[in-house]
Amino acid sequence: MTASYQTLRHLLTRALLLAVLAVGLSAQAHAQDDQEYKKAYNAALEAAKAKDYNTAYTEFSRAAQLAAAQGDDTVIRSSKKVMAQIDNARGRQAAKGGNFDQALQHFDTGIANNPGYARNYHDKGDVMLSDMGNKEDGIATLQMAIEKANAEGTPKVARSANRKIEIYFLNQVKPLLENNPTSSQADQAIAILTEMEEYIEASADEYFYMAMAYNIKGDYAQAVAMADKALGMGRISRADQSKINFIKGEALMKSGDNEAARATFALVTTGAFRPSAEYELCNLGVRDKCQKGN
Repeated sequence: MTASYQTLRHLLTRALLLAVLAVGLSAQAHAQDDQEYKKAYNAALEAAKAKDYNTAYTEFSRAAQLAAAQGDDTVIRSSKKVMAQIDNARGRQAAKGGNFDQALQHFDTGIANNPGYARNYHDKGDVMLSDMGNKEDGIATLQMAIEKANAEGTPKVARSANRKIEIYFLNQVKPLLENNPTSSQADQAIAILTEMEEYIEASADEYFYMAMAYNIKGDYAQAVAMADKALGMGRISRADQSKINFIKGEALMKSGDNEAARATFALVTTGAFRPSAEYELCNLGVRDKCQKGN
């Protein structure tokens, strides 16, 4: 075994599957040592416990093939579940080294071994979308990951796949709204964010950038509406609340509602936008927010 597989133990299921199977199946195997597939299964268990994942994979594969002839579906399923996780570790290692085609082969093998294991869809979709620029297939695979993760009860994988899709679109939006953006660039950003809604549910980040874009266009009422949607999304950090309130405060100020702008800027209590909010509060007559030189 090489260092490539040191992270595999973190990728196996929380139950470590192997230990569970060892209790239910290993005893049965020892009672029938003449059955070759159970010997292979026990050898795979021992190799996996020793973190010799190459040997474990070979023995699990052999156990599954031999068990098929005996009609032992339990050993087949159990073996292939662990094989799919090893496939995933191999795919992630290949992707880390920039071998994207090889990574996809490992993920596809993992999907064939265990079609219900969401992590292989997640990592395959991520490589296709983020590393290879295959938008259509990458997003479709990440959507499949969300579906599989919801079915197998792994919400963290579903959330991560959703976020991968979101980041893909947000990375196109952010440059459009930086460095004195034009109204045309704001329109492009809005179009990209609107397209994103075809694939995933709306988020606080989406509405934040929508608010920025409408501010740039001078549609301040819509900017405030988008900021309010962002603030109403539920659990968002104080830093995110502050940046959203800053954009909302800008829209209110530019629309001439100084009183509401002051109240909104006052909510910007942390993060990178706080100094700018205090500067605007000073300009709006809140003297205790004025720093020397304002």
